[in-house]
Amino acid sequence: MSADQLLEDLITTYKLIKQQHANLCKDLSRTDQAISDLEHKIELTKFGLYDSYLITIKLKEYLTKRRIVKDELENVQFILSNLETNEFYKIKEKLKNRKNKLSIRKYTPRVLDLNTLQEMKS
Repeated sequence: MSADQLLEDLITTYKLIKQQHANLCKDLSRTDQAISDLEHKIELTKFGLYDSYLITIKLKEYLTKRRIVKDELENVQFILSNLETNEFYKIKEKLKNRKNKLSIRKYTPRVLDLNTLQEMKS
């Protein structure tokens, strides 16, 4: 695998991480809204024991989901905070420049005069 392909794979992975971050933010928002809905229902409605039990179970379900999403979001944010997409593109440009330099490089002999075959026979 070439350095170009490795870099492209890295950029693609970075974009996937950014998309996962956006998805987790949406999930967290929806979960927070569901929790708020339940809290308002609790606040504005009179319940019997059975209904109180059911709404408590539902609230716990959303709170548990929220915790899972927040934990994963924290991990993804940690990864993103340690990666900067601009750096990838800087690396890409530097790699391109490096390849250009390598393609036009010339070797300057230090000891031998490679232009004369006579020296090479000795």
